[in-house]
Amino acid sequence: MTNIYSKYCTSMQNHGLGSFSIVAFISGYHSIHNKYPNWFDIFLVLPMVMNEQVRELIKKSAGRGGATTIETLISSKILNKKEKYGAFHNLIDSFKEYTLTCIIFGLRTKLISRINNIEFKSNILFEKEKYNNNIFLASYKLGELYANDKNAFMKLINSTGVNL
Repeated sequence: MTNIYSKYCTSMQNHGLGSFSIVAFISGYHSIHNKYPNWFDIFLVLPMVMNEQVRELIKKSAGRGGATTIETLISSKILNKKEKYGAFHNLIDSFKEYTLTCIIFGLRTKLISRINNIEFKSNILFEKEKYNNNIFLASYKLGELYANDKNAFMKLINSTGVNL
């Protein structure tokens, strides 16, 4: 499994990169509460970490304007600046096929596995200290932010203007 990254991750929009970003997210989430994220959470990860401005906001340290909670991520208005960043709901829509393909790739390569019909777990240990890739580090931190807020999914969805 250590060769999966080097074998498949050669460009920004490839399935190995997306799958390993999902692994990083799951690992960050799991590091907080020893639980796993669900299917719906994963569909918000890639649109956020593949967008450079959102990724940089997530990744920055708290003292440098980085997101420390889901609320700070939303309150930055980065998700609502359509003219500069693109509407977040459009990002989710445009990334849905890529996300699904990355999930399938992760399942087939055994990077991730289903626990039940809704939760996914990582089958490899993601050690954030060993990576300097901004996408992976932002994914891991986003997983931590999610785990610290049980209503993260609904808050992010509501911030797009969709009220469930």
